[in-house]
Amino acid sequence: MGMMTCPTSLSVNTRFGGQYSKTTPYGMRDLLRERLLTEVATEIRRSGTVTKNWALEFSGVLGTNPNILGSGTALNGGFYTHASTCYVKEAGWDKTLVNKSYEWVEKLVVFKPPKVDYQVAVRDGLLEARVLPYNGFMYDHLYGAKIGGTIFDKNGHRHTAADLLEYANPRKITAYLHATVYKILFGYNNGIARPQAYDVVFKDASGVFHKAYLMKNSKS
Repeated sequence: MGMMTCPTSLSVNTRFGGQYSKTTPYGMRDLLRERLLTEVATEIRRSGTVTKNWALEFSGVLGTNPNILGSGTALNGGFYTHASTCYVKEAGWDKTLVNKSYEWVEKLVVFKPPKVDYQVAVRDGLLEARVLPYNGFMYDHLYGAKIGGTIFDKNGHRHTAADLLEYANPRKITAYLHATVYKILFGYNNGIARPQAYDVVFKDASGVFHKAYLMKNSKS
């Protein structure tokens, strides 16, 4: 499950069951430590498990595609901020629901960062360059300079989107933490013009392939 899939799966989980496969960051201590962020950001492979693949983005910039539970939140710099109100409006999202979703996420994975030397230096540099106003610490997306949130706690431990699985109903969700999705199979049925997914093929940590099938009902 990726950065968006983790919370989305939990929304589905409140009504329906689910099964998910992904390599887990838990047990990979270096991935979860802030002090090793630089080393992790430049590595492609760790302990024989592929954690990210290099890919050329549309802008022509070489980026990475994390193949791990929590996706980018398991590998990125850990900065957290809200979307701008204009973005929310243009996307057609419900503002009240968006704000409730922020609170839901922030209870588990977002923290106020400590003031360290390099952050103070960057802040002072922005203010000297007249990036104003200075908004202090906040999550809101506003013009000017600010100190945003972080997904690293006071002990330097990373909290990923996978932590949101704590909200899940354990009786309705199954997560395979040492598995990677190999392919999703689609087919046509009941005269429907568009193909529908009916099977997921995934590989476990030993390289053995397995299949997960959708049940034949409208709630699958």
